[in-house]
Amino acid sequence: MSENTSLTLDCLGLACPEPVIRTRAAVHGGAAEITVLVDNEPSSQNVSRFLGKSGYAVSVEKRSDTLYAVSGSAACAACAEAEELIRAAGWET
Repeated sequence: MSENTSLTLDCLGLACPEPVIRTRAAVHGGAAEITVLVDNEPSSQNVSRFLGKSGYAVSVEKRSDTLYAVSGSAACAACAEAEELIRAAGWET
């Protein structure tokens, strides 16, 4: 997988930790944007936490009682970090 790749992982029906394991493989493969589909809240929380700790900006969308879309963007995380450094230096963004 090359960098700047957008990837959707269908992890519906998979028990933890399998969604996190598949997400980790996508992160290590260089995916810049990842959407992980899971069917339960604990999996959405685990995937969200992993992406956040991996430097991704994360959002979770509950589409129904049995469908969560966890999205992560590496580019947004880099922008957020840069903006924080700029604010810390006393400059405006």
